[in-house]
Amino acid sequence: MKLKTWPWALAALAGCILDSDSDSGSDSSPQPPSGSDRTAAELFDESELQEIRLDLPAQDWDAIIQTADKVNYRRATIHWQDVTVEGIGVRAAKDTSNVPGHGKMSLKLEFGAFDLRFLGLKELKLDGMSKDASFMRDRLAYGLFRQVMAAPRSAHCRLFVNGTYWGVYEIEERVDSVLVRDRFAPTTGNLYRIRQWGDGQDQYAWTGPELSNYLPYPWEPETHKDTGDFSDVVTYIDVLNHNPASFGNVADVDALIDYLAVEAIVIDNAGVANFWSPGNHFQYHDPASNRFVIIPWDLDAAWKEAATRDIYLHFEKWKLTSLVLNDSHLDARYRSRIGELIETIAHPDLVLARIDAIYNQIRDAVYSDPHKSWTNEQFEMDVAWIRQLATDRYSNLREQIARP
Repeated sequence: MKLKTWPWALAALAGCILDSDSDSGSDSSPQPPSGSDRTAAELFDESELQEIRLDLPAQDWDAIIQTADKVNYRRATIHWQDVTVEGIGVRAAKDTSNVPGHGKMSLKLEFGAFDLRFLGLKELKLDGMSKDASFMRDRLAYGLFRQVMAAPRSAHCRLFVNGTYWGVYEIEERVDSVLVRDRFAPTTGNLYRIRQWGDGQDQYAWTGPELSNYLPYPWEPETHKDTGDFSDVVTYIDVLNHNPASFGNVADVDALIDYLAVEAIVIDNAGVANFWSPGNHFQYHDPASNRFVIIPWDLDAAWKEAATRDIYLHFEKWKLTSLVLNDSHLDARYRSRIGELIETIAHPDLVLARIDAIYNQIRDAVYSDPHKSWTNEQFEMDVAWIRQLATDRYSNLREQIARP
């Protein structure tokens, strides 16, 4: 079954372009930028505080800030190192914190819809981190996820708009066809963003064989929107609900266990084990393995809850997590994986060292940020909170996984 999507078109007013948010999975020859020998790996080099400059008409930037328009793109020029790309699209990102008049607006930068690339990328997010007084939760958590599974890259930057320092932002790699081709097979499979139901319904619950029960919401296709066969979603949910013993035939169970283990370690209360419904993740149907792989996204809710949060909290509510809870073999793998990770990549010594490295890198930029949502005192207190939480969580997890 194919989904119909409306093509993007030139808007009639203010030089805007309507947001397509589409990704066909194709790579037609885009316009090469100057300095194109540089790579995205350099942009996401975490050893440096990056600097990005955006130039666009002042009235367009004012419109982004004053209206928080999350649909229409404004044309701009981006500069990074010796790379300059003209004619990119900029709009407010679809974050709940982006409200009219909010100075620290998170931004979506669009290249692909305009037949452009920036370091090979089709799009980027510049996160204003308005929900994170520490300015580092996303980056810390992504760093752990990337060590065990496919996950976005991120780094910090100082953003200048029309020559004026606007503040410290997180450069966040988008989960799109470019990312999945880089992490998986070069042939692009079906990528879905799993949206949350407002009334707490389970996106993984069986509601019948009709594809329209699942698409385009809450399973929102991100690739092959115009030409895709999305029947794989029905097969996946059918097996999960009616033949869970065969779930490994349609899903990468190791990736699911890794995801849940890291989510427990970083105490992410907005991920799959969420009170409202499984949130903030993608599912990718990898053509090489012919199995679905979970991909994390939007981790600014990590390290906010108490260190004593139960590793099974809300597992019984959702099909995907109850699969692990109710299968003794999967449950043992889950507990074992937490134990392995907290003694290796997530050991407090390593997490604290990473916190200190990020703090030392961004502190001056945060202090001088003229549009941040937090005071310098709140920044310092939240970093101290995360440091203590990383240590306390390690001790608590050792206790939890030792219980019979």
